[in-house]
Amino acid sequence: MRGDPIEVEPHFDRATSAWAKDRIWHPSQKASTEEGGCLTLVLQVADTPELLGWILSFGSGIRVVRPDSLRSRLFAAATAILQK
Repeated sequence: MRGDPIEVEPHFDRATSAWAKDRIWHPSQKASTEEGGCLTLVLQVADTPELLGWILSFGSGIRVVRPDSLRSRLFAAATAILQK
């Protein structure tokens, strides 16, 4: 995808990590697993609508740690979904 690159840090809960940990989502990814089984990635990716869709596809199994601008857009997108 083309767009301005940003550093994204998604944190997956234990249940979602079990599925997500064995995938290479992006060549830039750096992964760390916590003792409780949660997974945190750091990715350098294009800031695109597809990024929002990818994150939203994990439902409540993911939390974006940073950047705050992406967190705000995700909140707006989730709110719009609830209002429909």
